[in-house]
Amino acid sequence: MIEAARPPVEIMVHPDEESRRKIAACQTCGGFLTVAEGAVRSGKTATLLVAFAVYVIRSPERVFLLSGRTIKTAEQNCILETFGLLNLIPGSKYRKVGESRAIVFSVPTPDGRTVSKKIIVVGASDIRAYMLIRGNSYGGWFADEVNMHDKEFVSEALRRTVVSTDRRHYFSLNPDSPQAWIYEEYLDRYDAMTEEEKEELGGYHWFHFTPKDNPVMTPKMLKSLEAQFPKNSFLYARYVEGKRVQAEGLVYPMITASMFRPQSDMVGTAVNYCAIDFGSSHATAMMFGGMFNGNRNDWRIVEEYYDKDSGKIPYDYYVGFLDVCKRLKADPNNVYIAIDPAAKTLRLEFEKHGLRVIKAKNDVLNGIEFTRSALVKGTLLISETCKNLRREFASYSWNEKAKGKDEVVKENDDAVDALRYFAYTFIKPITGA
Repeated sequence: MIEAARPPVEIMVHPDEESRRKIAACQTCGGFLTVAEGAVRSGKTATLLVAFAVYVIRSPERVFLLSGRTIKTAEQNCILETFGLLNLIPGSKYRKVGESRAIVFSVPTPDGRTVSKKIIVVGASDIRAYMLIRGNSYGGWFADEVNMHDKEFVSEALRRTVVSTDRRHYFSLNPDSPQAWIYEEYLDRYDAMTEEEKEELGGYHWFHFTPKDNPVMTPKMLKSLEAQFPKNSFLYARYVEGKRVQAEGLVYPMITASMFRPQSDMVGTAVNYCAIDFGSSHATAMMFGGMFNGNRNDWRIVEEYYDKDSGKIPYDYYVGFLDVCKRLKADPNNVYIAIDPAAKTLRLEFEKHGLRVIKAKNDVLNGIEFTRSALVKGTLLISETCKNLRREFASYSWNEKAKGKDEVVKENDDAVDALRYFAYTFIKPITGA
């Protein structure tokens, strides 16, 4: 059980009048649906959480719903952080309630009684997630990264609040493709309503946020954020300007020669990690590396294995793995190996020989975003010997024909997929990023 932190968090007042008005309006408008959409680090989630916290405390309803892409992201973004609900709701605790996790707290009533309330927390990206809430009733709902939720979950959650006497919903999201389902089925449709129709709906309010709306973002921080993305790219438009744009161009447009280092810069890297993208009908790629001089914020890819011969059997790749370990003077028994979760035969082959094998985390979009960030920040550097990885960086692109969703072109992606597995499976949890 996690109890609320003390003392209560201090809410910063934005020095800019326009941003101050927007934040205040977002927190006080109420109604059927309030949406905070915009760039990363723009303060939209924190702003919306304040509104939701005030709502659940004052509402006559007793049970509420909070959903994130996963339970872990909901905890990180909405519950445990400085502006999370444990700090915003006095006396609140986060614990297991039945088969669910929930924030529980009590509020006094005007007649001197005490009423217990709870906010049920669920992960909503899985196609079966809607089954977790089916048959339940909630007073209101907060959806973090709603565009990353399963469509059926969103539909079901809105049905679960129909009988509420104080029905309110709060959506936060980063911009997506203009044709994304969350716009076509909900936000664009609501936005096109007349004022009378919005009133019949119960009230619809949409707010656009940029990093300048976040009172903690200093000019130096803003410049650092802007420098992460090429200014003429869709990445800059989405993550800095907060615009809805179609994914296009290279997936890694920020790759520079300085990210590739001579082998002399790899000396001091403990080769304790390997990630493998297995190809039964395409190339198989492996990335070997680890922390540099024990620094968890300094990672190096020291060597790649790349084989186009799709006629090989899993044992051949096991032998190839051993050969690279021998060349790097790394003990194969002390190497953690993340393998493409779809490559069951390869995993079984490696496990048969007693190696430390885990399923790689294959969240493509979030994995790409994290890998991109690690490269830009210098958390991850690559040996110049990784020629195939460098070649794939130059052509790995977004599928511009995939309207309504972000999708990569599945060509020449073996080395970059192995790198993504390495970064998202090992670097992210160890750095805590």
